[in-house]
Amino acid sequence: MKTIEIALYEFEELTENGREKALQEYAYFNVDDDWWRNVYEDAKMVGIELNSFDLYRSNYCNGDFIKNAISCAKLICLNHGENTETYKISDKFINCPNVTEDDELNFRDLLLGAYLKLLKHEYEYLTSEEGIIDTIKPNDYLFMVDGSKGNKLERLARTIKVSTKDKTNQ
Repeated sequence: MKTIEIALYEFEELTENGREKALQEYAYFNVDDDWWRNVYEDAKMVGIELNSFDLYRSNYCNGDFIKNAISCAKLICLNHGENTETYKISDKFINCPNVTEDDELNFRDLLLGAYLKLLKHEYEYLTSEEGIIDTIKPNDYLFMVDGSKGNKLERLARTIKVSTKDKTNQ
């Protein structure tokens, strides 16, 4: 029988080089899944159905009103803070006399632009050092001394111990 001991460290216990490697290992961890879901849900709550977006070359956000422009603007003014871009756009639209179809389309496009900015901001935060650390710390991720991921090793060790105990108890 061989016994292998591997020291695992919390993020704060790593050297600077180890922390840098850990951050690289988890660079896109926060955006592997549907990270945009909260922004889509917010838009839906105020009456906008976001259909697609691209933060890179095309740089767009597609969507449309679920009901109509006026109800969307009212919901935004009720649910978004006065300092948000969406509120300012909506407030201006609501106070516009004699709204035309072109005004509604312009309003929609301005809102989609604002949601594109929200998506970019969310993505940038989630892939930033701060965002990655905000995920690592509360989830008690473990690392090897060089910053490599260590959680799988810990789970493996627990599984092996459980399996070994089960066999000896039989």
